[in-house]
Amino acid sequence: MPMQDIKQREEKIKVARSHTDFRDFLRDICSWNPMGFYKVHGLLSRYPLSLRTPQLLTPLKFSEERDTLTKYGMDYDFNKSFFDNFSILYHQVPLPSIQQQVMLNE
Repeated sequence: MPMQDIKQREEKIKVARSHTDFRDFLRDICSWNPMGFYKVHGLLSRYPLSLRTPQLLTPLKFSEERDTLTKYGMDYDFNKSFFDNFSILYHQVPLPSIQQQVMLNE
């Protein structure tokens, strides 16, 4: 796409946005990042069940253990890339679920 076409498109968007209500603007911007929800072992989570996903904690358990999550800290290994270091840390730290579904016996 030529640069002139991009400039014209930017100008059209700017004019259209100047008449858009702020709430509508936020709704448009936020809708670009959809969020999926998954049911994992009775927990509602935004993380799907996979080998990449570490253990999930219930909201109550996560809030109780929040201060102890620093125990997962590790020294940065400069022989590895940032993403390799992050991957190791990501697989160790438990993630919070969004909601726990409790089945009541009647």
